[in-house]
Amino acid sequence: MDQRTKCVSPHPAANHFFIKVNINYQKNISSSQTTLPVVIALSGLLWFLLPDASHTLSWGECDYWMWRYVPHALTIGTWSAVASFLFSTLAVFILAELNNANMLLRVGSRMLSSILAIQACLLLSFHALHPGHVLIVLSLLAFFPLMSSYQRPSPQLAFATFLLLSLSSLVFPKMLWSAPLYWIMLSMLRAMSTRCLLASVLALLIPYWLTGGVALYDGDWNSYIALLKSIIDFSSCDYGSVPVTTIVPFAYFVLLFAIGSIDFYINRYKDKTRTRMYLHAILVHGCYYTIFIALQPQHSLVLMPLLLISSSIMYGHYFTLTQTKQSHVLNIVLLVMGVAVIVFQYDIPIAQYADTTLSTIQQWIHSISFL
Repeated sequence: MDQRTKCVSPHPAANHFFIKVNINYQKNISSSQTTLPVVIALSGLLWFLLPDASHTLSWGECDYWMWRYVPHALTIGTWSAVASFLFSTLAVFILAELNNANMLLRVGSRMLSSILAIQACLLLSFHALHPGHVLIVLSLLAFFPLMSSYQRPSPQLAFATFLLLSLSSLVFPKMLWSAPLYWIMLSMLRAMSTRCLLASVLALLIPYWLTGGVALYDGDWNSYIALLKSIIDFSSCDYGSVPVTTIVPFAYFVLLFAIGSIDFYINRYKDKTRTRMYLHAILVHGCYYTIFIALQPQHSLVLMPLLLISSSIMYGHYFTLTQTKQSHVLNIVLLVMGVAVIVFQYDIPIAQYADTTLSTIQQWIHSISFL
């Protein structure tokens, strides 16, 4: 064979290695122990470097009752960003521990918590401290006793689960409407009994019994009655007034949740029975809050973090365990869509004001040229 031919001909092993790397990048990412630290570091940079796009919401005394005791300094400016990032990081590590304790994946991976960190970074309204941060932390903590009760009806575990739910409702009273969801999840995990039902009702009542006593002692009874009324006060929403900054991230997270859920439903036979029951319960959890947000979009700011829990688990399951050419392409498309989600949350009407946008870009380039 001619020497020049030998130089030009590629080595077969090199082609094989190139194809393998391109197909299995999901495996390299999901199995790496450095994925979570790198994701948290990048999320932290974006958390503080992205321009402020927070859309303020008035925290009504009744709709967000205990939130009035949060210092005002923590809800604005730099301290708000720092506090929100710390709460989000805490939620990420709680999910990592939840995965370790209950083996939600068939392989060792930190992808579930990494996806949660990425989604929290994409949701720009999450970059300012609000009641949703308390809800996501308490909801993740409630999953520990809930999942521990699998095939083991335990009044103690049911009490702990619903006590955390009731505590979260002191921040957002309408969270009490999640009680039927948790009863359904207990039943799906074969952990419901009469004693568990009674324990859960007692756990729901105790925080309100204590706060009611404090309100009566302080003479703040009217405010407490208004709190109780806010639980059943569901005002109708004008869907035409829902901003694109709410619709776009909601639709994106629902898409991720749907992709993960459909893939799990098709390939559920590959998981152990215990894991299947957990993921079925999480699937119901995601569907419940998707409907809740769709019916009450005025509360989407605080409810969206609860959807992130289910979305990160189901989509993380898909990303880690589905490694095909189709998933390779789909994940790249979803990554590009994630960047677009950030842009749309800045509410930039590019299609209607193209000239203004172009002028703004030119000003940015002109200002950069002086750096």
